[in-house]
Amino acid sequence: MRKRQSKIPASKPLWPCPRCRRQFKNRNQAHSCSQCTVEQHLDGKSSEIVELYDRFAELVLRCGEVVVAPTKTRVLFKVRTVFATAGVTRNWLDVVFVLGRRLQSRRIKRALAEYPGIVHHLRIERIEDLDEELANWLQEAFDHCTQKNWREGRK
Repeated sequence: MRKRQSKIPASKPLWPCPRCRRQFKNRNQAHSCSQCTVEQHLDGKSSEIVELYDRFAELVLRCGEVVVAPTKTRVLFKVRTVFATAGVTRNWLDVVFVLGRRLQSRRIKRALAEYPGIVHHLRIERIEDLDEELANWLQEAFDHCTQKNWREGRK
């Protein structure tokens, strides 16, 4: 009996940077090789900001298999490509996520059409900002990124 072939193509392997060993979807992806940790981003921050970040990260990690990739200036959350980021400041989190559509919400500070979708910016200042609406947007961003990567793998 013949085995059925999967209709989902195997993903192209990620490219590892030879210097920092971080993995990227595209060969020779522009990036900073500086090594950083989430703990370094949170070092010296108030307990309120640490709690904001922890709760935000929980929302993101509920979306599915997510890679947490801290960089010098932000913490990136990605599948194969980045779908959300958090910049940890002294008083708030600067959150960015990518959707396939433009949101109409007062919470969104800026939305820019860039590849691979609409990049939304918002500020998280209170625990109450980490609500189900944000969780739904993050899930949509994760799904958008996952579907985009799957479609590109078929080419």
